[in-house]
Amino acid sequence: MPLRVVLFRPWHLTAVLLVAVALLLTQARPVEAAVGVTVTANNTTASAASDLSIDVVFDAVPINAPATIVVTFPVGWTVPTSADLTAVGVSWAGLQDVTPTITSNAGARTISTTIAVNQMLNGPAPAITLTIPNTSGLTNPGVAGSYSITVDAPGSAQGSGSVNITA
Repeated sequence: MPLRVVLFRPWHLTAVLLVAVALLLTQARPVEAAVGVTVTANNTTASAASDLSIDVVFDAVPINAPATIVVTFPVGWTVPTSADLTAVGVSWAGLQDVTPTITSNAGARTISTTIAVNQMLNGPAPAITLTIPNTSGLTNPGVAGSYSITVDAPGSAQGSGSVNITA
C-alpha cells in the first residue's frame, strides 16, 4: 500500500497557529506585585486590646484599579464592626487626598477598603499603613502564640506579617 502524503492548506496552518496562540494567552497570568507586611502591636498580652499598626509595602502599585485591600486576621482575634472602626478613627496612611471607607466583617475576621491606584503614593515601592487604635474593639487572641495577619490586593501577591502574643 503506497504512503499518502497529506499537505496542509495554508488556511489550515493558520487556524492551527491561531488556536495555539489563543491557548497560550489564556494561560498567561498578570504580573504580580509582591507585598511586604510588618505588624506592630503595643500590647501583645493574650485577650488584651492593643494599638495595632500594619505596614504594607508593594513592589509596584496594585495592577487592578480600583483595588480592594483586605486584611485578614487569624482565628482567635476579635475584629470590631465597621461602625466601631469608623467611630475610633481607624486610618490608612499613604493615600493621597482621600479618606477611604473602611469596612469589616467580624465573622470572617477581615478589615478592607477600596482605593483607586492613583490614590496611593507614587514611587518604586508604594506603602500604606493601617492604624487601629486600642479603643476600636480589636482584641488579641486568648491563647499565646505566633499569629500571621495577611494582606491581599487584586493583582498583588498576598503578604503576611506576624505578631507574637504572650500569656
